[in-house]
Amino acid sequence: MADNIVDHSGPMGKEVHGKDSLKAVLMQISKSMKDIKIDTKVSAYDHEKGYLFSESNFTATTTAPLYGMPANTKLDMNSVDVVKIVNGKATDHWVYENPQEMMKMMSEQKKGKK
Repeated sequence: MADNIVDHSGPMGKEVHGKDSLKAVLMQISKSMKDIKIDTKVSAYDHEKGYLFSESNFTATTTAPLYGMPANTKLDMNSVDVVKIVNGKATDHWVYENPQEMMKMMSEQKKGKK
């Protein structure tokens, strides 16, 4: 990972700039979840342009409130990650998720509160 990496899809839609900042975000997420599983279904690399594309499924359970989700929220999300690679290091990251899946999880979370 490059020192000046930019995660364009950071928490709450905010960009995360720099390797140390991104590591801190990832540590916060890992400390606030259990049973984390990432199943990469397919990945492809464009050698000419330097982009890595991965389709994955992410599941986990929050152990503490995180980004507006209460503890014990079950997550199950499919995504496509795009990573720009320059000189063998990740310089940029984007993630694309299905908004319908997110809305379904939020709806189920609200039903559980009633």
